[in-house]
Amino acid sequence: MKQARLFIVLAMVHFVIGVTLGGMMAVDTSLWGTLVPVHAELNPFGWLTMLIYGMTYAVLASFGRFRPLSAVAGWTHLLCAEIGVAAIALGAGFSLNVLVEAGWVFQALAPLLFLRNIMWIVRSRQSVAERPTGANSESAQDGSSASGLLTPAVYAESTDRIAQRGTSLALLCWIIAAVWMAADVLATAGAGAANLPTGALVLVYYGWIAGTVLSVSLHLFPRFVGRSCVGRRQGSLIQALWIAGVAIAAIAPDPGRTAGRLGFALIGVSLLWIAGLYVWQMRRDWFKRLGVTSGVAWIASWCFALALGVRLVWGADPLSLVSLHLLFLGWITTLVYGVGYTLFPRVLHRYVRSGWVSPTQMAASISGAVLMPIGFFLMARGLVGGLNVLAVGGVFAGLGALSFIVIWSASKREGGVA
Repeated sequence: MKQARLFIVLAMVHFVIGVTLGGMMAVDTSLWGTLVPVHAELNPFGWLTMLIYGMTYAVLASFGRFRPLSAVAGWTHLLCAEIGVAAIALGAGFSLNVLVEAGWVFQALAPLLFLRNIMWIVRSRQSVAERPTGANSESAQDGSSASGLLTPAVYAESTDRIAQRGTSLALLCWIIAAVWMAADVLATAGAGAANLPTGALVLVYYGWIAGTVLSVSLHLFPRFVGRSCVGRRQGSLIQALWIAGVAIAAIAPDPGRTAGRLGFALIGVSLLWIAGLYVWQMRRDWFKRLGVTSGVAWIASWCFALALGVRLVWGADPLSLVSLHLLFLGWITTLVYGVGYTLFPRVLHRYVRSGWVSPTQMAASISGAVLMPIGFFLMARGLVGGLNVLAVGGVFAGLGALSFIVIWSASKREGGVA
């Protein structure tokens, strides 16, 4: 599906811009006032949200039992989502409130179109036999078909239903949050974009993005490593804690009050539980199945999730720069790297000859993801060296992101050079 690949490409472009701006702010804090609004738009909405859209379409397209999305529906969603991100980022950067307002209208429509498209795809099933014989014949690294790794397996059945429910709940969070934020921005003639409702941000950060990642990991883990990690009861309970925490925190988002602290603590417990399971069950076969780079990324990402879970349970500010960088840069972006090295060859049909390049990229990215939260932590307490640690972390994170893009841009497409 061309639109799916373009969603992913645009997400990567936004990521490069966002990380570059983040690196610039890490080195020169005088730029914060100008660049923070743009950075705050590109990371959750331009990078991760667009990536979720694209990967969802790409994975569904790889299943033989789903009809492909119509070109009109796919392009309409793509244009709506991209116009929203671009308008808000430009409007925030140049203080054009009218552009910000228009951007939020498009950004609020995008998840509604996404929901409509996904419902159409899922309801318009056709048998595998109706598809061309060679549609799924690409060879994967483990000798199965390119989509074979994504085919439901016995050991994944217990978590697939939980994961599907989780992605639906996460999308519901995004729809509510997008409409809420758009209404707030329009009510204030664009001025409200500088101070979006905290409850809506909770729904985006911990409901939509974190919830989607939690759910997708339940889909992918058993297919990547060949065994189950989370039982049905455990998975259901973890999910119940997460959605209850998100609902409470969205309604009462102040972590300094009892209700808010309870909500974020429940989210933290759910993160600690599932991240602990992933890290605890690490085996050597992870690296045999995933490869060293991807395996290290998976482990590192869930260690970041553990750190974030501890902060939320402890009562730290969930929207602080430390927490948000553990969430976006440490946990989710590191996991995206790990998933990308395993899944991109099967979904995008592009292959990387690892050598020393991808391990070096991963080392730089993890170093940056470790140093930046530490730098923010030190700066918040007025400790010496915090700004230097932040700057070094920003450079490492930026180099890691840029090299990831370069690696996949230079990767070989199946059957020839990309």
